[in-house]
Amino acid sequence: MEDQYNNFKREFTIISDHINEYESFIQMLNKMKTYGFSVDQLVNQVNSHIEVNKNLQDQLKQNIQSYEKDLREFTIYILVDNEKNIYLSRRNNPKKDFYGKYQVPEGGKKNNESYDQCAKRETKEETDVEIHELDLVTIYQDLGYFLIVKNVYVQMHNIFCLDR
Repeated sequence: MEDQYNNFKREFTIISDHINEYESFIQMLNKMKTYGFSVDQLVNQVNSHIEVNKNLQDQLKQNIQSYEKDLREFTIYILVDNEKNIYLSRRNNPKKDFYGKYQVPEGGKKNNESYDQCAKRETKEETDVEIHELDLVTIYQDLGYFLIVKNVYVQMHNIFCLDR
């Protein structure tokens, strides 16, 4: 399913490039008209190609949007102290998935917050540890596909930080 989504995105980009090339070609043909060349038939043929590509692009856009409408944004906050210890907590709710397993703070991003704000909020909610200042090491961003609850794409930011 992820491959199909990526194919839609790739094909959309390719078709956009073709449309731009066709439109540039039409501009060149129209310039040739000013020098007395008869290019109307060629312009009509190129315009029909542009129309076909725009229709394909619209179909691909709908396919892409169908994947992205259920996209969930998510962060994983990996806290490392100066001695290179990673903060882990154990899941303690027997009614939730992965009970008894170790985890780092993580959770879903709300619409109005940044990934950093989300990570700090989730850390506070899950561990009662309030994060103030951290040295950001890196952010890894990926589009993942998770089957745990239902088939859904997740835009995930993994944030690695050093505690001062």
